Parts: sequence; structure tokens; C-alpha cells
Amino acid sequence: MSGKVGTIFGCLLLVAVLAAAAPAPARANAFEAVSRGSAELLSLNQQLTQGVLLVALDVDKKAALERLAGHGGRFEAALKDLRGQSRWSAALVARFERIEFFWGQYAALLKGVQAGGQAGREQAEQAATIEALLEEAIRNFVEDVKADSQAAAYHSLFFTTVDVARLQAVLSQQVFKEFLLIADGVEVENNKRDLNKSYSLLDRSFQALIYGDSELQLMPAPNSEVERHWEEARKIWLTFRPTIKAAAASGEVDRAMIAEIAGRSAELLGAMNMAVDAYLEASQESNAVQ
Repeated sequence: MSGKVGTIFGCLLLVAVLAAAAPAPARANAFEAVSRGSAELLSLNQQLTQGVLLVALDVDKKAALERLAGHGGRFEAALKDLRGQSRWSAALVARFERIEFFWGQYAALLKGVQAGGQAGREQAEQAATIEALLEEAIRNFVEDVKADSQAAAYHSLFFTTVDVARLQAVLSQQVFKEFLLIADGVEVENNKRDLNKSYSLLDRSFQALIYGDSELQLMPAPNSEVERHWEEARKIWLTFRPTIKAAAASGEVDRAMIAEIAGRSAELLGAMNMAVDAYLEASQESNAVQ
């Protein structure tokens, strides 16, 4: 379940590659496609479980059900797009089919929740379990994409940093999901432990992405625009960090706060996505100058 979710660093520094004959620009495009698609799947995976938990907790249920439908459609589209990025080997196709298998299970669960307009503890626990299996399948696929190449991996400090920036956004959604699992009484002790780790990682990665981190091999913000977006995101995070920290310590959640934290979490995700976009804009401007 949530305890199986890996840390933001060390598990998924995504490095995508193509065949040995591919030139550097093509490898860069492959890196970007796999990084973008996989990060989107991981983020949506977290948000879908959040939605099921919000329905189970009866927090803004109508809006939560609508978001579930939207996130499910986006997951399907992202999955289709990722599969169309390259001609995978038979081994990679098998890995990808494992993602599709678990997604099929999750989609069936979501269909039941949407049809009934409600979710109980059983559905919440099933969602968390399938989500963890789906995340593991996505991560394993990406690792195998990296290992499958016969070429030297296209890799740079800039693209690694952008990749971790995307996963920072995933981590923000993981934090809120673990908060909701505690609120719904799902494996409280395990989720307290996971939430402690997750919010601590969120703190560190903000620092690393703004100022750089030699140990994590991350560059500082490449320009004032990127730095501004990260500072804005961190300010949003600090508005609800005390509530997250308290839940991680006590295993208790004031249900009256859940709707507010949901809004802050969505605001945080939006700010982080803007930071990622700013990296890509900086890269495009640099290429234009060259």
C-alpha cells in the first residue's frame, strides 16, 4: 500500500534513451517524452486515489466525482501517448502491459465508485493498494526503458533537474493522499510514517531545486523566473505544512480542514507545474539563441 511508494529521489531519476544510432537531439526528445508522460501518470495516479478518499470522506463529493472522471480520462490519454512514443522491445511491451493491467483494475474500481456515487472503507483501501501496484509498474517500466538501450544515455544536469522538478509535483500529491488515508483511518501508523518521510522530502527538494544540491546532482534555478515560481510554490506549501506535520505526528485529522487542504494542494500542484514550464521555456530560449 502507501508504504511501498518510493522516495522522490533515487527511485525515478528518469533517463530515457533511444537506439545507438540516434543523434543527441532525438535522445533529448525521447528523454522529454518519457519523463513528461511517466510523471503525468504518477501524478494522476495519486490524484485518483485522493478522489476516491474524498468521496469516502464525503468531502465535496459531487466535485470529487467529477474530478475522478476527468483524471481517469487524462490517465487513459497519457497512457496512450506514452505507448506511441517508441517501438518498444518485447520485454518493454510486457512491462507496459503490466501498467495497463493494473490500470484496468483501477478503472473498474473507479467505474463502480462513479456509478454508485459513493465509496466506503473497502473501496478506499482497494484504491490505495492498486495505486501502489500501478506506481511500481510505471517506475519499473521507466527503469527498463533506461536499461534496454544499447546507446549511452542522453543525460544532462539540466534534464535531470527538470525531471526531479516534475516528480516534486508528484510528491506534493503523494503528501495529500497520505494525509487523506490517515483521515479515513486506513493503515494509520504506516501512513503516519510515510507522511513524515514525504513532507520532509518535500522540504528538502524545494531547497535543492531553488539553490541546487551537489549530492542530488541538481542545478540551482537557471533564471529568476524559475526561481520565482519555486518560491511561490514553497510559500503555498508553508501555508498548510503545519497541518500536514501535525497529522503525521498524531495520526489525527480535523475533517473540517480537509476541503481547505484539498484546495491548497491543488494550488501547490498548479504552481509547481508552472515552475516546470518555466524550465522548458528557458531551454527553448537557450536553443533559439544558439
